[in-house]
Amino acid sequence: MAFLFSETADRKEILSSDETKDCLSDFEYADQLLYILKNENLSQGYAYNRTIDAFYREDLIIDFEKYQAEKPEKEFILNEKYLHVQSQLQEYLLSKGLTPTNIDDIYTYVEINVSSGILRKIIQKTNNIIEYDKGFYIHRDTITDLDESAEVLYKTLLFQFNEFNGYTNSHLLFDAARIDLSLFMNDNNFKDEYSVYSIARHLFSKEHYMDCNFLFTEDLHIYREKPNYPMNNTGVLVNLAMQKGGIITRQECESYLENLKFSPNVLIHAIHDTDDSTFYFYNENT
Repeated sequence: MAFLFSETADRKEILSSDETKDCLSDFEYADQLLYILKNENLSQGYAYNRTIDAFYREDLIIDFEKYQAEKPEKEFILNEKYLHVQSQLQEYLLSKGLTPTNIDDIYTYVEINVSSGILRKIIQKTNNIIEYDKGFYIHRDTITDLDESAEVLYKTLLFQFNEFNGYTNSHLLFDAARIDLSLFMNDNNFKDEYSVYSIARHLFSKEHYMDCNFLFTEDLHIYREKPNYPMNNTGVLVNLAMQKGGIITRQECESYLENLKFSPNVLIHAIHDTDDSTFYFYNENT
Protein backbone atom coordinates (compact mmCIF):
# COMPACT_ATOMS: atom_id res chain seq x y z
CA MET A 1 0.00 0.00 0.00
CA ALA A 2 2.83 2.41 0.80
CA PHE A 3 4.05 2.68 -2.79
CA LEU A 4 0.64 4.04 -3.83
CA PHE A 5 1.28 7.15 -1.77
CA SER A 6 5.04 7.56 -1.94
CA GLU A 7 5.48 6.98 -5.67
CA THR A 8 2.22 7.14 -7.59
CA ALA A 9 0.09 9.47 -5.47
CA ASP A 10 2.82 11.85 -4.29
CA ARG A 11 2.23 10.98 -0.62
CA LYS A 12 -1.31 12.31 -0.49
CA GLU A 13 -3.01 12.43 2.89
CA ILE A 14 -6.26 11.20 1.37
CA LEU A 15 -6.45 8.81 -1.58
CA SER A 16 -9.89 7.88 -2.93
CA SER A 17 -10.81 4.35 -3.92
CA ASP A 18 -10.95 5.40 -7.56
CA GLU A 19 -7.41 6.83 -7.37
CA THR A 20 -6.23 3.69 -5.61
CA LYS A 21 -7.81 1.53 -8.28
CA ASP A 22 -6.03 3.54 -10.97
CA CYS A 23 -2.74 2.92 -9.18
CA LEU A 24 -3.46 -0.81 -9.24
CA SER A 25 -4.56 -0.89 -12.87
CA ASP A 26 -1.47 -2.82 -14.00
CA PHE A 27 -2.32 -5.70 -11.68
CA GLU A 28 -4.44 -8.55 -13.03
CA TYR A 29 -6.41 -8.80 -9.78
CA ALA A 30 -6.78 -5.09 -9.01
CA ASP A 31 -10.43 -5.35 -7.90
CA GLN A 32 -9.68 -8.23 -5.56
CA LEU A 33 -6.69 -6.43 -4.04
CA LEU A 34 -8.72 -3.26 -3.51
CA TYR A 35 -11.39 -5.32 -1.77
CA ILE A 36 -8.79 -6.83 0.55
CA LEU A 37 -7.31 -3.43 1.35
CA LYS A 38 -10.76 -2.11 2.24
CA ASN A 39 -12.07 -5.03 4.24
CA GLU A 40 -9.18 -6.99 5.70
CA ASN A 41 -7.16 -4.12 7.24
CA LEU A 42 -3.90 -5.54 5.84
CA SER A 43 -2.25 -2.30 4.72
CA GLN A 44 0.64 -0.96 6.80
CA GLY A 45 0.61 2.72 7.67
CA TYR A 46 -2.73 3.44 6.02
CA ALA A 47 -6.36 2.98 6.99
CA TYR A 48 -9.59 2.91 5.02
CA ASN A 49 -12.57 5.13 5.85
CA ARG A 50 -15.81 3.70 4.47
CA THR A 51 -17.75 6.94 4.91
CA ILE A 52 -15.63 8.88 2.42
CA ASP A 53 -14.52 5.75 0.49
CA ALA A 54 -10.86 6.69 0.73
CA PHE A 55 -7.55 5.71 2.34
CA TYR A 56 -5.59 8.00 4.65
CA ARG A 57 -2.10 8.01 6.16
CA GLU A 58 -2.23 6.92 9.80
CA ASP A 59 0.86 8.93 10.76
CA LEU A 60 -0.74 12.26 9.86
CA ILE A 61 -3.42 14.22 11.69
CA ILE A 62 -6.37 14.42 9.33
CA ASP A 63 -9.24 16.88 9.75
CA PHE A 64 -11.95 14.28 9.26
CA GLU A 65 -14.69 16.83 9.98
CA LYS A 66 -13.71 18.52 6.71
CA TYR A 67 -14.70 15.31 4.95
CA GLN A 68 -17.80 14.90 7.16
CA ALA A 69 -16.47 11.62 8.47
CA GLU A 70 -15.25 10.17 11.74
CA LYS A 71 -11.85 8.55 12.12
CA PRO A 72 -12.46 4.79 12.03
CA GLU A 73 -11.39 2.47 14.79
CA LYS A 74 -10.37 -1.14 14.40
CA GLU A 75 -13.33 -3.35 15.23
CA PHE A 76 -13.15 -5.18 18.57
CA ILE A 77 -13.77 -8.91 18.15
CA LEU A 78 -15.08 -11.17 20.92
CA ASN A 79 -12.65 -14.09 20.90
CA GLU A 80 -13.03 -17.24 23.02
CA LYS A 81 -11.45 -15.64 26.10
CA TYR A 82 -13.64 -12.54 25.85
CA LEU A 83 -16.76 -14.66 25.34
CA HIS A 84 -15.97 -16.39 28.63
CA VAL A 85 -15.61 -13.01 30.32
CA GLN A 86 -18.89 -11.93 28.74
CA SER A 87 -20.64 -15.01 30.16
CA GLN A 88 -19.24 -14.37 33.67
CA LEU A 89 -20.21 -10.73 33.46
CA GLN A 90 -23.82 -11.45 32.48
CA GLU A 91 -24.18 -14.10 35.17
CA TYR A 92 -22.95 -11.67 37.82
CA LEU A 93 -25.21 -8.81 36.71
CA LEU A 94 -28.22 -11.12 36.66
CA SER A 95 -27.48 -12.03 40.28
CA LYS A 96 -27.47 -8.33 41.21
CA GLY A 97 -30.97 -7.74 39.88
CA LEU A 98 -31.82 -4.05 39.47
CA THR A 99 -28.90 -2.94 41.64
CA PRO A 100 -26.56 -0.94 39.36
CA THR A 101 -23.03 -2.34 39.49
CA ASN A 102 -19.84 -0.47 38.56
CA ILE A 103 -16.60 -1.75 37.06
CA ASP A 104 -14.85 -1.93 40.45
CA ASP A 105 -17.62 -4.13 41.87
CA ILE A 106 -17.40 -6.41 38.86
CA TYR A 107 -13.64 -6.84 39.38
CA THR A 108 -14.18 -7.57 43.07
CA TYR A 109 -16.70 -10.35 42.60
CA VAL A 110 -15.90 -11.80 39.18
CA GLU A 111 -12.63 -13.45 38.17
CA ILE A 112 -11.68 -11.52 35.04
CA ASN A 113 -8.15 -11.36 33.65
CA VAL A 114 -8.61 -8.43 31.29
CA SER A 115 -8.02 -4.70 31.54
CA SER A 116 -10.82 -2.28 32.41
CA GLY A 117 -10.64 -0.95 28.84
CA ILE A 118 -11.21 -4.42 27.40
CA LEU A 119 -14.00 -5.03 29.91
CA ARG A 120 -15.79 -1.90 28.76
CA LYS A 121 -15.44 -3.01 25.13
CA ILE A 122 -16.98 -6.36 26.04
CA ILE A 123 -19.85 -4.52 27.71
CA GLN A 124 -20.32 -2.38 24.58
CA LYS A 125 -20.53 -5.57 22.53
CA THR A 126 -23.12 -7.17 24.83
CA ASN A 127 -26.66 -6.11 24.00
CA ASN A 128 -28.01 -7.57 27.23
CA ILE A 129 -26.04 -5.11 29.37
CA ILE A 130 -27.46 -1.63 29.96
CA GLU A 131 -25.46 1.32 31.26
CA TYR A 132 -28.04 2.43 33.80
CA ASP A 133 -25.93 5.27 35.17
CA LYS A 134 -22.48 6.59 34.28
CA GLY A 135 -20.22 3.57 34.72
CA PHE A 136 -22.96 1.51 36.40
CA TYR A 137 -24.59 -1.46 34.68
CA ILE A 138 -27.62 -3.73 34.94
CA HIS A 139 -28.72 -6.76 32.92
CA ARG A 140 -31.56 -6.33 30.48
CA ASP A 141 -33.40 -9.41 31.74
CA THR A 142 -33.74 -7.97 35.25
CA ILE A 143 -36.10 -5.26 33.97
CA THR A 144 -39.81 -6.05 34.13
CA ASP A 145 -41.86 -5.60 30.92
CA LEU A 146 -39.02 -3.93 28.99
CA ASP A 147 -40.09 -5.31 25.60
CA GLU A 148 -43.68 -4.14 26.06
CA SER A 149 -42.52 -0.70 27.18
CA ALA A 150 -40.07 -0.37 24.27
CA GLU A 151 -42.98 0.05 21.85
CA VAL A 152 -44.39 2.91 23.96
CA LEU A 153 -41.00 4.64 24.14
CA TYR A 154 -40.56 4.22 20.39
CA LYS A 155 -43.91 5.87 19.60
CA THR A 156 -43.19 8.63 22.13
CA LEU A 157 -39.84 9.45 20.53
CA LEU A 158 -41.31 9.48 17.02
CA PHE A 159 -44.05 11.86 18.15
CA GLN A 160 -41.54 14.20 19.78
CA PHE A 161 -39.20 14.07 16.77
CA ASN A 162 -42.08 15.10 14.52
CA GLU A 163 -42.96 17.95 16.86
CA PHE A 164 -39.43 19.34 17.23
CA ASN A 165 -37.86 18.80 13.82
CA GLY A 166 -36.02 15.55 14.57
CA TYR A 167 -35.05 16.48 18.13
CA THR A 168 -36.11 15.73 21.70
CA ASN A 169 -34.46 15.42 25.12
CA SER A 170 -34.50 13.64 28.46
CA HIS A 171 -36.87 16.21 29.99
CA LEU A 172 -39.62 15.62 27.44
CA LEU A 173 -39.12 11.85 27.39
CA PHE A 174 -39.32 11.63 31.18
CA ASP A 175 -42.50 13.72 31.35
CA ALA A 176 -44.17 11.47 28.77
CA ALA A 177 -42.97 8.26 30.46
CA ARG A 178 -44.38 9.33 33.83
CA ILE A 179 -47.81 9.35 32.22
CA ASP A 180 -47.66 6.51 29.69
CA LEU A 181 -45.27 4.17 31.51
CA SER A 182 -46.01 4.87 35.16
CA LEU A 183 -46.50 1.19 36.03
CA PHE A 184 -43.30 0.19 34.22
CA MET A 185 -41.33 2.87 36.05
CA ASN A 186 -42.83 1.95 39.42
CA ASP A 187 -42.22 -1.80 38.99
CA ASN A 188 -38.55 -1.19 38.13
CA ASN A 189 -37.99 1.68 40.57
CA PHE A 190 -37.12 4.11 37.76
CA LYS A 191 -37.58 7.47 39.48
CA ASP A 192 -35.48 10.00 37.58
CA GLU A 193 -34.83 11.31 34.09
CA TYR A 194 -31.54 9.53 33.62
CA SER A 195 -33.05 6.08 34.23
CA VAL A 196 -35.57 6.58 31.42
CA TYR A 197 -32.94 8.21 29.18
CA SER A 198 -30.50 5.33 29.69
CA ILE A 199 -33.15 2.72 28.86
CA ALA A 200 -34.08 4.62 25.68
CA ARG A 201 -30.40 5.02 24.73
CA HIS A 202 -29.88 1.29 25.14
CA LEU A 203 -32.95 0.31 23.12
CA PHE A 204 -32.60 2.75 20.23
CA SER A 205 -28.83 3.17 19.96
CA LYS A 206 -27.09 0.06 21.29
CA GLU A 207 -29.77 -2.58 20.73
CA HIS A 208 -31.20 -0.91 17.58
CA TYR A 209 -34.79 -1.73 18.46
CA MET A 210 -37.02 -1.45 15.33
CA ASP A 211 -33.77 -0.92 13.36
CA CYS A 212 -33.38 2.49 15.00
CA ASN A 213 -30.06 4.25 15.40
CA PHE A 214 -31.07 7.38 17.29
CA LEU A 215 -28.27 9.60 18.62
CA PHE A 216 -27.93 10.40 22.33
CA THR A 217 -25.49 13.11 23.49
CA GLU A 218 -24.47 14.80 26.74
CA ASP A 219 -26.89 12.58 28.73
CA LEU A 220 -29.60 15.00 27.60
CA HIS A 221 -30.16 15.40 23.85
CA ILE A 222 -31.77 12.87 21.48
CA TYR A 223 -31.77 13.05 17.66
CA ARG A 224 -33.59 10.96 15.07
CA GLU A 225 -30.49 11.20 12.84
CA LYS A 226 -27.27 13.19 12.77
CA PRO A 227 -28.27 16.84 12.25
CA ASN A 228 -26.44 19.54 10.30
CA TYR A 229 -26.02 21.62 13.45
CA PRO A 230 -24.11 21.07 16.73
CA MET A 231 -25.47 18.30 18.95
CA ASN A 232 -25.41 20.44 22.11
CA ASN A 233 -27.31 23.28 23.80
CA THR A 234 -26.30 25.84 21.18
CA GLY A 235 -27.53 23.48 18.50
CA VAL A 236 -31.00 23.51 20.05
CA LEU A 237 -31.29 27.21 19.16
CA VAL A 238 -29.63 26.69 15.78
CA ASN A 239 -32.35 24.13 15.05
CA LEU A 240 -34.98 26.74 15.88
CA ALA A 241 -33.23 29.38 13.75
CA MET A 242 -33.13 27.01 10.77
CA GLN A 243 -36.89 26.47 11.10
CA LYS A 244 -37.42 30.25 11.20
CA GLY A 245 -35.32 31.09 8.16
CA GLY A 246 -32.26 32.10 10.15
CA ILE A 247 -33.74 34.92 12.25
CA ILE A 248 -35.13 34.38 15.75
CA THR A 249 -36.39 36.69 18.47
CA ARG A 250 -35.86 36.33 22.18
CA GLN A 251 -39.58 35.71 22.62
CA GLU A 252 -39.47 32.86 20.10
CA CYS A 253 -36.44 31.39 21.88
CA GLU A 254 -38.10 31.53 25.29
CA SER A 255 -41.30 29.95 24.03
CA TYR A 256 -39.43 27.20 22.18
CA LEU A 257 -37.16 26.39 25.11
CA GLU A 258 -40.08 26.28 27.55
CA ASN A 259 -41.79 23.77 25.24
CA LEU A 260 -38.60 21.71 25.39
CA LYS A 261 -38.60 21.93 29.22
CA PHE A 262 -35.37 23.96 29.27
CA SER A 263 -34.61 26.96 31.42
CA PRO A 264 -34.60 29.74 28.78
CA ASN A 265 -31.94 31.89 30.46
CA VAL A 266 -29.40 29.07 30.51
CA LEU A 267 -29.50 28.38 26.77
CA ILE A 268 -30.12 31.94 25.62
CA HIS A 269 -26.93 32.87 27.50
CA ALA A 270 -25.04 30.95 24.76
CA ILE A 271 -26.18 33.54 22.21
CA HIS A 272 -24.38 36.25 24.19
CA ASP A 273 -21.08 34.34 24.25
CA THR A 274 -18.61 36.77 22.65
CA ASP A 275 -16.26 33.90 21.76
CA ASP A 276 -18.94 32.21 19.67
CA SER A 277 -20.00 33.77 16.36
CA THR A 278 -22.89 31.37 15.72
CA PHE A 279 -25.46 34.13 16.24
CA TYR A 280 -25.38 37.84 15.34
CA PHE A 281 -27.64 40.55 16.71
CA TYR A 282 -29.88 42.63 14.45
CA ASN A 283 -31.06 44.54 17.49
CA GLU A 284 -31.38 43.94 21.21
CA ASN A 285 -33.91 41.10 20.94
CA THR A 286 -33.38 39.69 17.41
